[in-house]
Amino acid sequence: MTTTARALLTLFVLSAGAAAFVHDGDPKLLHKRPAFQGAGWRNAQRQSTSGGPLLVTGPTAPFTANNVTLLSWVTLAEFGVSAAGNGNSCFGYTSPSGREYALMGLSTGTAVVEITQPGNPVIVAQVPGPVSLWRDVRTYSTYAYAVSEGGGGIQVIDLANVD
Repeated sequence: MTTTARALLTLFVLSAGAAAFVHDGDPKLLHKRPAFQGAGWRNAQRQSTSGGPLLVTGPTAPFTANNVTLLSWVTLAEFGVSAAGNGNSCFGYTSPSGREYALMGLSTGTAVVEITQPGNPVIVAQVPGPVSLWRDVRTYSTYAYAVSEGGGGIQVIDLANVD
């Protein structure tokens, strides 16, 4: 077999492997766990009785953790995502004013959540997108870029006036 034939065979094998990536309805999704169905949790609800600083307590649902403290939990239902949907990516953004945001990739689009007070997150915007198993979000300057395998190209979200 010539070097060119080997290279073409290798390229073919790699291309066939690339086609084996998971897609909606694929049996490889058997490892996907359903979303936890429970109430959200905010540490802001756990104020001290003396009016002092917040007490860092835990939610009633157990979560395994190692060297992290859960300060809040926003459920998929709060984003308007059905039990069949999912959340799949999260990226941070700090606005020019210094406020902090989490950009959450959902099966139905991208959500912007203010987390300046991490014990009391606030959903400030939702940008619908193509329904998709995966959505990835990244930022550059004052823009967020969201992509998915669901089609529609790249969504560019202007965060300049997110405050």
